[in-house]
Amino acid sequence: MNDFNNLTTSSVPLAKATSSPINSGDTAWVLFSGALVMLLAPSLGFFYGGFVRQKNILSTIMQAYTIYAVCGIVWALLGFSLAFGPTSGHFIGDSTYFGFRGINDQPFDYAPTVPGMAFFFLQQGFCNITPPLAMGGPAERFSLLSSCIFSAIWIIIVYCPLAHWIWADGGWARDMGALDFAGGTAVHMSAGWASLVLSIVFGKRKDDTQIKPQNTSFTVLGAALLWFGLFGFNGGSAGMANYQASLAVNNTNIAASTAAVGWALIDYMLDRHTSASGIAVGSVCGLIAITPGSGYVVPWSSFIIGFIGGIISNYMMRLRINTKYVDDPLDVFACHGATGTWGVFALGLFANNDNLPSGRMGAFFGDGYTLAYEICIICTCIGWTVFWTFVIAYSMHYLGILRISPEAEEMGLDLYELGEQVYVVIPSLEGDIKSQQVGASTSIAAVRLASALTPYAIHGESDKNLPGSGIDVVGMQQIPLESPRAEKPSQLAVKAT
Repeated sequence: MNDFNNLTTSSVPLAKATSSPINSGDTAWVLFSGALVMLLAPSLGFFYGGFVRQKNILSTIMQAYTIYAVCGIVWALLGFSLAFGPTSGHFIGDSTYFGFRGINDQPFDYAPTVPGMAFFFLQQGFCNITPPLAMGGPAERFSLLSSCIFSAIWIIIVYCPLAHWIWADGGWARDMGALDFAGGTAVHMSAGWASLVLSIVFGKRKDDTQIKPQNTSFTVLGAALLWFGLFGFNGGSAGMANYQASLAVNNTNIAASTAAVGWALIDYMLDRHTSASGIAVGSVCGLIAITPGSGYVVPWSSFIIGFIGGIISNYMMRLRINTKYVDDPLDVFACHGATGTWGVFALGLFANNDNLPSGRMGAFFGDGYTLAYEICIICTCIGWTVFWTFVIAYSMHYLGILRISPEAEEMGLDLYELGEQVYVVIPSLEGDIKSQQVGASTSIAAVRLASALTPYAIHGESDKNLPGSGIDVVGMQQIPLESPRAEKPSQLAVKAT
């Protein structure tokens, strides 16, 4: 026990401490914000899962969840020290906090009124959610194991240096005067541009037709939870429960709202209608656009930043669909890459806050240097992310561990990797289809038992050639066996993917 205490407290230099006492209110806010950031993992899974084909819904949800867990281990062992350890050449942190050493009740200068352990917990969520964001680019082509390997390597080589440059004491971008309140560069831009590179390296899917949302309810639910979680993501970045935290939360809410409206207006102008999924995506784009400036701009600026962010992402999505050069089925680049880049650029225009660490205002308030610094970190972030993402992805491709096999892609990752499906249809002895709509965690064996016991059945035609033990259906309805409609399968729309 004494050895453990020595390991976690006195065996390494303590985190930089200040004379400020630990504040229980600030600590509670930072811990709660960290918990909200963790919520982003399943939220992202549902958000992405609503867009992919039915045979990949469950694997998409679990990919976000599992990568979050794997990155949490890497962050504790190596990542935090590389990102926030004492600087080595203004480029990367040293090994001071390797293996969770020296992270204790002493505060960091980044959050001087909360224990260092609380700050670690919050920043862990930022790191862990970034690789799952990028997984939308190679959606339906990346196995769970390979995506975890990629993510573990990627956060060490790409995320941690970016975080150190912009946030850590001694990081060259921070010392220069570049601003990023909550992760526009290290999180959103890096994920968006990495997604673009991955979609190119992976190549197109066997069937690269534009995917229409298979479960819009999942998408809207995921977007709503992402909106909620971003209150902790942005508000917690203040490091304490103060005016800046409340400013960040309100700016986040305003930008998400105006971006949803902006997206919907473009849809209506060009398509003469809006959609639930479009409004949900628009709100998420507003969250992305305001992240770098959420604690550094005044509320009226967030109206503009969010609204323009929704418009930019909408047009970028349409450009991707029309050109068909890149198979990014979830438009991660349009949302995170393009909108995240706009958010960092907009910070250089609208920065206007007494809490600006550089003491500089944005270009619209008479200080063009801030905009120049933001352009510098934008270009550096893009170059660093694109180069190393390509190196990691192509190395895995060369080793033959990057993309799933054509057979797995045809079957779908739900069955191929997990042996489970979100929706399962089981042929009955009479030749019809007896089915039960089940949750993502229900196994096929359990469904067979449930199907035998339930007083409901679904009738339709099955696809004899579909791999696996079941087929996916759209628009399933439960019909009592004794109902006259049960004798008229043609009245029920059942289709297999």
